[in-house]
Amino acid sequence: MDITEPQEVEFNSLGQHCGDKQIKFANDCGVVTRKLISIEYPTWKKVPANEKENLWLTVKKRWNIHDEKRKAYVLMTCNHKWRSYKKRLKKNLLANENERNPLETYSYLEKNALQKFKERISSKEFQVISEKAKMSSMCNTNPAQVGPHGYRGNKPMWEQEKASGELPSPLYEIKSERSLDYVLRRRSKNESGSKIIPPNMEPKIMGFPTLCKCIIMVHV
Repeated sequence: MDITEPQEVEFNSLGQHCGDKQIKFANDCGVVTRKLISIEYPTWKKVPANEKENLWLTVKKRWNIHDEKRKAYVLMTCNHKWRSYKKRLKKNLLANENERNPLETYSYLEKNALQKFKERISSKEFQVISEKAKMSSMCNTNPAQVGPHGYRGNKPMWEQEKASGELPSPLYEIKSERSLDYVLRRRSKNESGSKIIPPNMEPKIMGFPTLCKCIIMVHV
C-alpha cells in the first residue's frame, strides 16, 4: 500500500480503530510490520522493544496519530497481522498450495530469513506446539463470524438490527450488551442466506442474565 502523505483514522471509546478507513489502516499496519519485523522471531514477545517502538513511530507518522494511548492497541493490530503473515508463509512452504515463490510475492522478504523460518517450522518441536494449538482451536465450537470488517465494523449493523426489531425475541431479553454482541457475532447463515443462531448456542443463551431474571431478583 503506497501512502504518500499522512492519513487519518478514527478510534472509538475503547481505543479501537474504526470508521471508513479501519480496513485500510489494518492492512497498512500489516504491510509496515512485514517490512520492519523479521519472521525470524518465533513470537511477538521475542521482538525487541526498540523494534516495536520503531514500528509504532512509523505507523503513528503514516496515520497522523498524536495520542500515545493508541500505542498498545496499534501494536496489538500489528502483532495480529504479523502472525497472519507467518501463517500464510507456513501454509505456502509446508503445504505447497501456492507455487509462487514468497520472495517474489514479498519483495522485502530476505532469503536468509525465509530459510531460517522454514527450518524452524519444519522442526519436530514446532510441529508438537502447532498440533497442540490446533487441538485447542478445535475445542472452540462457536468461533466468531465477523468477516473482514471485524467486531467494530459490524457494530453499527447490529445496532440497526436491534432498533428495527428484526432479532429473535429471546435476544431482546439479554441484559448485557456484551453478551448480546457475543451471540450476534457467532451467528451463521442458512441455505437461504438468513442469519441464524447455531443450535449449540441456545443452552449458552439460556444461561445469560436476562431482563426478566433481573426484575425478579430486584422484587425479591
